[in-house]
Parts: sequence; structure tokens; C-alpha cells
Amino acid sequence: MGGAPAPSPAHPLALTSMLLGIGAGAFGFLGLFLGILIPLAFLAAVGAVVTGHIARSQIKRTGREGGGMALTGIIIGYAVAALCILLFLLAIGLGVFLGMTGRL
Repeated sequence: MGGAPAPSPAHPLALTSMLLGIGAGAFGFLGLFLGILIPLAFLAAVGAVVTGHIARSQIKRTGREGGGMALTGIIIGYAVAALCILLFLLAIGLGVFLGMTGRL
């Protein structure tokens, strides 16, 4: 009996990228309330971007599934990394401002 061929499994790095991106988003959101989680969110975001780019490169070469998952991890990773950098610069700027005005 002939049937449709089974789809190839998704690339493991694509899944890793998506999960790291989702984790980075969750840590970033919680980090707005608990500032200690911002560095963890940044590290997860960088991991999502790196594994996402590697996965997309290998997917293009081999034709495996998972391009959407890798792209999701890349997009969320860049967004969370940018947010973390912005919050870090804002914290430094606020500290400098408060230090110059003598309120710190």
C-alpha cells in the first residue's frame, strides 16, 4: 500500500532555538518585575539567535523541517536581546542622572 511519505523530523537546533526564544521572552517579562532575571533573559536570547542561525543554515543545506521554528527563535531572540540592552542602558542612565543630582 502506497501512502504519503512521513515528513522528516524537525531539526533539533530549530526546536532548541524556539524554546530558548520562548524562555528568553518569559525571563524578560519576569525580569521587568525581578531585575535579576534580565541577564538570564539576555543569555537565552543570544542562545536562541545563535542556534536559530545555525539551524537555518543547516536546514537550507539538508532540506529538513523546522525553518519556521528557527525563525521564531531568531525573531524573539533579537527582540529580547534588544529589550535587555535597552533596559541596561536605561538603568545606567538613570544611575548617572541620580548620581549627578545627588539623589543616589
